[in-house]
Amino acid sequence: MKTSFAALSALALVAGLSAPADAQGAGPIGNRRVLGTAVLPGSAPGQHDVHLAWTVELGGLTSSPIDLSTEAVLLVDGVEMAVVLMTVTADGGAGDCGSCTGGCGSGYLDGAINTLLCLEDGSGPSAGCECRFPSILSSFPGTPMQPGDEIMVLLRPAPGALPDSDHTDDIDRLIFGGMSVAWDRKLRDVELQPSSTAADSFFDVFVEVAFSTSGLSDELDISPQVELHKNGVFVGAYETPCGPWFAAPGSACDLCDGSICGTIKCDGNIISQMRCQLDPDSGACGCVSTDSLGILIPGVQVRPGDVLDVVLVPKPGALPELPGFDEDEEPDVGRWLDLGHALAGTHGDPVTLGEGTLIGGDPVSLVLSNALENSTAWLVLGISELGAPFKGGVLVPDPSPPGDFLPLPTGGAGVIGLAGAWPLGFPSGFSTYMQWWILDPVGPQGYAASNALVATTP
Repeated sequence: MKTSFAALSALALVAGLSAPADAQGAGPIGNRRVLGTAVLPGSAPGQHDVHLAWTVELGGLTSSPIDLSTEAVLLVDGVEMAVVLMTVTADGGAGDCGSCTGGCGSGYLDGAINTLLCLEDGSGPSAGCECRFPSILSSFPGTPMQPGDEIMVLLRPAPGALPDSDHTDDIDRLIFGGMSVAWDRKLRDVELQPSSTAADSFFDVFVEVAFSTSGLSDELDISPQVELHKNGVFVGAYETPCGPWFAAPGSACDLCDGSICGTIKCDGNIISQMRCQLDPDSGACGCVSTDSLGILIPGVQVRPGDVLDVVLVPKPGALPELPGFDEDEEPDVGRWLDLGHALAGTHGDPVTLGEGTLIGGDPVSLVLSNALENSTAWLVLGISELGAPFKGGVLVPDPSPPGDFLPLPTGGAGVIGLAGAWPLGFPSGFSTYMQWWILDPVGPQGYAASNALVATTP
């Protein structure tokens, strides 16, 4: 692994400004740790906003308050551009974690009291528990940069603060490629389902969420939490029984081709693949979760006229929301519904995925994957459901006018990716049915078919 001159300079900055080891006497050592770095467009051409997510961990029980104040530093091509100071104090009696849940003491961030959290420190078999502050976000707005610049962020002890116990996780470095580097949680859908264990006026609320990253390859704690409000009154916060959720984007997405770019794991098990497809929020290709991920809110009493508001937020300790990505209330967007009816071919069931708000002029994408290579696929479109037997499967869309079908090559990867803007002029509640049919000799009558989707405008 190559180390740049800027990286060596940054290491010197980190090590050189640490307080002497005995500056605050014997006791547990604090560790400042970078969690993730985002780069987003700024308010002026040629400028970008850099956001650093980080935390401070405790290595044992504190006998008295300790000063862990921290300077977050931004460098571009080795030149220090900005410094953000955060005063951090851990109270006496903090730092003890018997398990990876609950609190482990208290402390202050810039004078505001915070509960320290016992959290898992990774998803691998060697993961343990750590006592740390909730995730902190330090921002560096309006930073001039251009493609090819080396962006480096680092954490160092503020003058007089306790030194750091591990400098290897104090620095994050990336080469700016001109595109956003970010993470995002998305509220995809909310459904009310009659509760099977309560009276008629009670419902289970199922909240479907999705995640996306761009330009990132490190493991990220993206664990979600859902807040429910009824008629403007907070009801409670809910999360999944399995947690935390770790996203591991493994490759960049230069093309929206539906290829696998990462996974999301919980308790060591994969709960969703991530694929390269259009991110409606950024309008660029991102690594986006594709499997249904949900949080269930059981037994909510809902009477006629009640208004439910569902808000998606980070679980305490997970990566914080980025500015501009934090409006995760139940969206006034269209709905994509998977109707099933795939017909297996050479590689099993072909898969089609749709993304977009379905608001006129907004980005939209449709991706077919797992199809036979170097064959022909027909995209069948209709404004109503036919549901007729066809070639050993079920033809879901009605292709009669104004419906249509479009033949396209599957290419050497068996993937077709379509992206563009959703047409203007469709009324609210307008539905479009779509399904791919692929020439495939393994299919029961020489054809395979994808699952069908129906897209309904908001």
